[in-house]
Amino acid sequence: MKIPFNRHSLISLAAIASCLAILPSKSALAQDSSIIAVVHASDPAAQKPAAYAKYYIRNYFQADSRYDSVEIDKKIDALSQQTAAKQLQLAAEMVQKGREAYDSLELDQAIDFLQNAISKYERNVSYLDSTRPLSDAYIALGASYILRGEEKTGKRALVSAIHIDPLAQPDPRIFNPSMMEIFNDARDEAQNSPRGAVNVISNPGYAEVHLNGKFIGVTPLSKGDIPSGRQIFQLRQDGYRTYGRVVDLAPHTEESISGSLEATAEAARLRDMYSRAIKQINKETMADSIRELASYFQVNNIFVAEVALEGEMVVLTGAQYSVATGQRVKIAKTTFLFDAEQFEYSVQKYMNANFSAENLNKPSIEDQGDKCVSGQCADGRLCTADSDCAGRVSSTKPKKTGSPMPTMKKVLGFGLLGGGAGVMLIGGGLWIGAGSKAYIIKDPKQKPLYSQRQIKDFQSSGKAMAVAGDVLFSIGAVAAVAGGALLLFWNPKPKTSTAVGGTETASAVTISGSLAPVQGGAYLSMQGTF
Repeated sequence: MKIPFNRHSLISLAAIASCLAILPSKSALAQDSSIIAVVHASDPAAQKPAAYAKYYIRNYFQADSRYDSVEIDKKIDALSQQTAAKQLQLAAEMVQKGREAYDSLELDQAIDFLQNAISKYERNVSYLDSTRPLSDAYIALGASYILRGEEKTGKRALVSAIHIDPLAQPDPRIFNPSMMEIFNDARDEAQNSPRGAVNVISNPGYAEVHLNGKFIGVTPLSKGDIPSGRQIFQLRQDGYRTYGRVVDLAPHTEESISGSLEATAEAARLRDMYSRAIKQINKETMADSIRELASYFQVNNIFVAEVALEGEMVVLTGAQYSVATGQRVKIAKTTFLFDAEQFEYSVQKYMNANFSAENLNKPSIEDQGDKCVSGQCADGRLCTADSDCAGRVSSTKPKKTGSPMPTMKKVLGFGLLGGGAGVMLIGGGLWIGAGSKAYIIKDPKQKPLYSQRQIKDFQSSGKAMAVAGDVLFSIGAVAAVAGGALLLFWNPKPKTSTAVGGTETASAVTISGSLAPVQGGAYLSMQGTF
């Protein structure tokens, strides 16, 4: 077949070839989108908030479809990762063989394969990215025991599976209705099992703590309300091999977990690169220390953040760089209260306001001065207009701000203090009145001026006023002391960890009391919890 060529067809082919030449390949796109997030404390006092910030910032980039987030531990400990991956692959193959034996009703063989698989998984629990494979192995083991007539043993295996992965579901192809009923009973038992607690420490300190694959805090960590039974703990820190441990948590007890993390050969170098990089994020052109990190992890984008702690306030400054241009894309700074329960919200809000696809190219917080950008002032406070930010922050250096006194604290504290003082004055007035009546009764010069009936009335009313004075003065004193204690010692946690000027919601305050008459007066008992 002869294909005719002319001048127009040649031009068309050349245009198509040019377009193909400039279109990036899939691998090129993946390379361009690679990113690593490096978060480091400015000083030792900020290591714990820095560990929280590191986890949530990396989690943000992992969930962002624009980027291919690089996992640091797999980069710096590739050999151990590869060795563990082989063992985990063998465990997965054993689970498959166990299922095949189950399908053939070779139950003894199935149980042997599945027990060996579980043993391999648990010996390499440090390298499990997800608890689902181990949970699936326990479910298959439970089914094998149940089919063999050992219902109690099978149910225990199912409970372990659900503890490890609360969302675990059995394979409907191998679980008949009666087995499903046992599985549902096991789920109820796992969910309603008695609670225990753990106290987790690590060496070095400030390691991420993961329970059954879920981040729960940073060492040192005390955590309660954990279902008793089989649980998987992992401790992670950059430059160190992950520490993993399977714990059979006893009910109503506290388990101590002490993890010693083994340093990789790159641990010292990594710390040095991190500490040098955070000192250079104020430069618009990528510094050599930041370029060294990008080259080490072989990424085309890098996010570097410094975390400082000023009193109870976390100061987070992050900068994103493009390796291709060698320039800083954006730098942003925020301040918020150090509250572990609200940390994720604070970081998420900061990242969305500054480094999301929508806001990445908008003015950075460092450059916005007194302007309201994306509903936020430069010091992190919420705003609706530039006037809300005027005078609050310098365009070059944000003001240092302290934690404001929450509205509820002021209302309760000053209310109790002032109200208590007023009630004490009333009580004191009643005392004075009772004293004047006692003076009339006892004074030889005054007593003859009154009848016996009047004197009895004075005695009765005087005693009543004295008792009322005692009660009111006591109530007022307790209220005043409680108000002073609230103002001095109560620091309610805000529901939104905004920078200074955020909102707060009601916290629980309970005041209870009892009044019992005694001879010559009354006994008042009051208790307050806040």
